[in-house]
Amino acid sequence: MADKRYGKHKDLRVVFDIFQLQHMNNCNTVIIDGHPKVYSANGLNIIPAPAFLVIDEKTLVPNQSDVNDIFLLQTIEKLEGMKQNFDITGCI
Repeated sequence: MADKRYGKHKDLRVVFDIFQLQHMNNCNTVIIDGHPKVYSANGLNIIPAPAFLVIDEKTLVPNQSDVNDIFLLQTIEKLEGMKQNFDITGCI
């Protein structure tokens, strides 16, 4: 839907403009995603996520670097910083 409307992948404006979800806007909404097109569509409203593949799809062998992934734990700090900024300025 975002591709058709805005020409961008997973553009959050779909949530704000089309669905008009109450209390969701560019000052309080973020998207966590790993696709580069999503970065360009959402500016400061994105937390870039690395690829996550616990088991290699071809070999079915565990991917040790992803088994020990701490991305979501690190994201907590980013979200807490965004919340602090929101509490002070009204915008993430």
